[in-house]
Amino acid sequence: MINLDMDVVVGHGQNDFEELEMNSGIKVFAGASDITQITTSTILDDSVPKKSTSIHGLRNMFKHTFDGSFGQNFELRIDDPEKIKRFNEIGRGVFFDVMSYYISKGMGIAHHLKSQKAIDLVERLKPLEKQLLIRIQEPIQNLHKTVEKQKYNVLLRRRTPTKKLVVAKMDTQTLFNINVEHESAQPVEENVIITRFNMLTGTGRLLLDRQSDSIAFRHHLNWEHVLQSQKNKFSRNLDRNNRGGKDAFIPITISAYELRDHIGELKAYIIREIL
Repeated sequence: MINLDMDVVVGHGQNDFEELEMNSGIKVFAGASDITQITTSTILDDSVPKKSTSIHGLRNMFKHTFDGSFGQNFELRIDDPEKIKRFNEIGRGVFFDVMSYYISKGMGIAHHLKSQKAIDLVERLKPLEKQLLIRIQEPIQNLHKTVEKQKYNVLLRRRTPTKKLVVAKMDTQTLFNINVEHESAQPVEENVIITRFNMLTGTGRLLLDRQSDSIAFRHHLNWEHVLQSQKNKFSRNLDRNNRGGKDAFIPITISAYELRDHIGELKAYIIREIL
């Protein structure tokens, strides 16, 4: 068994820290647990887990809490023989360096890997990187709850017998980064079907194909200024595909701008027109 001592600290070094709102605090601790387990599983198993609550051979255990400040000690416990073998091959320093790299990249900040061994490991995991960055966005949002609600920063650290080393820091800059959205400079044309549509607001969801996840959309004009003939195309397509059953795919072609988040994930289409 390998036990990795860590902690998560809210409001470290901030003189205005007085009290922690409980709901946002709980989300911070949940985010710390999820992100350490997800990144650990990815590094040691070469696969991104779908769930963080039931990863074989990994557990996070609460330890004695802090005296005099608001933080929580915990232990990342690795007890699966294959994971232990892989961890020992990688080494503690490289393991935490790579964990910092992924969490930092997931928050839109640079992290410079400290060794060639860490660089080589990140390169080997390159095919999983985008999937991992998407997977850790919810834990990252949770880790920022006290930054968002009370302006208290959060530190995720690993502890050694002599010092505490920061794995990730969540603050107002990283909060800004994870909420940035970028609109494409040029519109794209896509064949889509409308799966949900609000006639009053012009918003809804669409599919690129029957196997994809639905994507939000809105019109780039104020909805009251959109021609009725354009409005009708949305509702008619929704009705035609609903009548066609679950396997129907009767598309319309949209011209739209893409709205992507800080890691390049498509969040919405801003529609110019239906062609």
